[in-house]
Amino acid sequence: MVAYCTSNFGIQGFTQALAMELAAHNIRVNAVCPGVIDTSRMDDLGRDETWNKTIQQLIPLNRPGSDTEIGKFLAYLCTPEASYITGQSLNIDGGVVMW
Repeated sequence: MVAYCTSNFGIQGFTQALAMELAAHNIRVNAVCPGVIDTSRMDDLGRDETWNKTIQQLIPLNRPGSDTEIGKFLAYLCTPEASYITGQSLNIDGGVVMW
């Protein structure tokens, strides 16, 4: 866990530092931190009753996210409506971060 946590905090610090450096050029920098996303990579884990029970225990919304949900959020961050968002690490994880 030490290496995993260290690398994640490093990405958050890098995001904030880069956002500060590029703000003068009107460039925004954010990190998107996805949780369990239902893609073909999850096929290797098996999608049996154990998988469903684990998802329900782990994720408050009781389901994995979809690649479409992540994509739409990323697209939103690129719009003028999100022009005041910078230096943020945004968790898209169905509420896992609340644990």
